Amino acid sequence: MRLTTMIAHQTYEIEWKSIRRSSRRICSLCVLIFYLAAITGFIFPSFLIAEQAASPLNLSSVADLRKKLSQECTMLKQNMTSYEILREIGNVYGVQVWCDRRLDPDRVLQFRVSQKTVEGALDQLATQMDAEVVWVENILYFAPKGEGAKIEAAYWKLFQIWPLNKRKAGEDFEWPELSSPSQIIADLAKKSGVAIEGTEDIPHDLWKGGKLTDCSIAAKLSLMLAGFDRTLVLEKQKLKIVPTSPEIEVSARTVNLKVDPTLLKSWQSKWPSAQAKNPKGAEWILIGPPQAHRELLRPPLTKSVPPKNGKSAKKISGRLQGLLGELLTQLAEAEGALLDPNPLPEKWHRLQVDLEVKDVTMDELFGQLGTHVGLTITKMDKTIRVR
Repeated sequence: MRLTTMIAHQTYEIEWKSIRRSSRRICSLCVLIFYLAAITGFIFPSFLIAEQAASPLNLSSVADLRKKLSQECTMLKQNMTSYEILREIGNVYGVQVWCDRRLDPDRVLQFRVSQKTVEGALDQLATQMDAEVVWVENILYFAPKGEGAKIEAAYWKLFQIWPLNKRKAGEDFEWPELSSPSQIIADLAKKSGVAIEGTEDIPHDLWKGGKLTDCSIAAKLSLMLAGFDRTLVLEKQKLKIVPTSPEIEVSARTVNLKVDPTLLKSWQSKWPSAQAKNPKGAEWILIGPPQAHRELLRPPLTKSVPPKNGKSAKKISGRLQGLLGELLTQLAEAEGALLDPNPLPEKWHRLQVDLEVKDVTMDELFGQLGTHVGLTITKMDKTIRVR
């Protein structure tokens, strides 16, 4: 009797362990299927969305746009429409530009720009158009004043809910003359293999023919909808067209980012509501408007050494932003120079700087910086004098 009981008990344990092993295999298989469905675009699980909050500024196409915007631009255009000028700048300098449907594309302008960067030229043109320029991935979006921040934030949020494999640049997308936006969006959704609810509610328009290249499906859809004050959200695992939210703060994870403490302090002073968290190493979590993200991620002044008469001449290109005192301290440290006076008077220290320079020497840089803030800044030997 004892032997039979032991055998029965052992048999029961063996069967129970076998059932548990089978259950674990089934659970593992379910998790694998669920994960594969998520990354192939069939479902958008919320726990994966939280892990995928990467910054679109890390895309290679955005890095390419930065380079194109640093080109020197000289242009004189008289009695041309804003649409014609934008198209010419795009063609000449290789940038994609999108004009919001609420702006007048037929407004005749006199446009003259000399020895500015392409970015500076586009900002000047936006001012003449009563518009502002924001980035929707690698496309420069001309938006009505006061609308740009929420358009850019809506794109970021849409980009971040997209499955990883659909974030990369897809195929070029082109539409013919006199196309309606609802039909363009329907065609784009079909080509991309996604279902969108609410296209029938888009107001009727007839658009010029166009083409978008080297950008994600999230960017393309954002461009199509922004002019109607609309965007896409995920509801019950479906993409639905809704009014654009006024909320402009976004959160994104950035890796391999080295932030100078002085630059970070200046950035936080300019963007008091923004946050920069550094959980480990070179990984950062940034929270704030997309423009704040962009300014912190903007590369520092780049120095090139082009040949000049067989010799080397140090040239500087880039953008200076922040408080004057903090910027001069950085420049003094980089040059191994002293600052005079040190410390600067508080009213000088707190002067705001937003200055672009292109291929200038250090002496020219100080001269332009002084003119920008209404002071005289010179470097003599190992001393930077401010008067």
